[in-house]
Amino acid sequence: MLKRFSIYAALILALSVAASAQTRKDRILIYNISIAYEKSIFIDTRRKAATEEFGHFSFIIPHTIAQNLNSSGRVEARKIDGELPIKDMGSDAFYDDMERLGNRYGAQYIIGGRATVRGRKLSLELALINVKTRDFIAIIKDSFETGAELKSIINEISVNIEQKLGVYRAETAGRRRGGERREGRVETGPSPFLKVYRGALDRVGFGVQTGRFFIKGPFSRIYADSEYYSPYLSCDILKWFGLTAQADYLKADNENIIVKQRSTMMLWAVTLNADFTYMFFEHFGVKLTAGFGASMGRIVMGTGDNPFLGIVSARKSNDPYLNLAASLNLRFKPLEINAGGGYKSAFFKGKSLSLITVFFGVGFHL
Repeated sequence: MLKRFSIYAALILALSVAASAQTRKDRILIYNISIAYEKSIFIDTRRKAATEEFGHFSFIIPHTIAQNLNSSGRVEARKIDGELPIKDMGSDAFYDDMERLGNRYGAQYIIGGRATVRGRKLSLELALINVKTRDFIAIIKDSFETGAELKSIINEISVNIEQKLGVYRAETAGRRRGGERREGRVETGPSPFLKVYRGALDRVGFGVQTGRFFIKGPFSRIYADSEYYSPYLSCDILKWFGLTAQADYLKADNENIIVKQRSTMMLWAVTLNADFTYMFFEHFGVKLTAGFGASMGRIVMGTGDNPFLGIVSARKSNDPYLNLAASLNLRFKPLEINAGGGYKSAFFKGKSLSLITVFFGVGFHL
């Protein structure tokens, strides 16, 4: 009985050790960030002492990064006091100190760096140090020190750190498989296409809106309200301003309206819009849109009293087109959701077509 119990205990111990080894997370130490100041010739920062205005970032930024990393569940981050000794960075003495610190806390990675303040702009320069391989990867981000944007930049840095950890893991696994170990700095760097992506695609979005239009004016006595569809392609020029190319398609007929001659109206329109966006929070804001373009209208008329003598004719018209809209936007990259209302008008020769719209849209922001 005692022998069997000993065997069971040994098996349970072995399994628990194996399970803990499989679920063991990478441990990361995060230093406070040193704050450096550069004078701006455009922005006067003398209203308040620099150290008094931005000194709290030294603790808040690494503390928030540690929280973000811990909440992901893939790593274990710990905030420690002090600042990274940047002056001796890269030397053997520097890596010896980092190795002793890592061994003390059982950590393989250490993060530290500085934030440079110039006017209202904040530049973050962090180093992700691998204690075992004695190298580091630089992580650099720029931000204006407004709360919402700074929080977004810190979130991006947290994600970037996890990505860089993946680079270290992949290289370590490759060394183990190949039986090769290379001392020194890890050869990593940004993709050659990164600037192209950020410059050309990072601000681009696309999607489709659908909604219902309500006809106003003389055309309301002829055609019934109906649905419309509107695909769009957008580009953010500034944080608050962008351009959108939008296409509208709508179709209306007489339905139950009593008219002398039955007809169907179809309208295709393309507009170039200016978008003005204000974000109340990181993921929620309001957008005002104003645009102008061209429309092609087509009215098909017919009589079906006698199928053999039925007359079908069509009238076409190319006219200026106006688009105005206001919407509430939810943005959780890459997904965008918007809902709102607007006004559209095709300036037909004679009497214009005026539409009040309500819509809902889904899009993706690269």
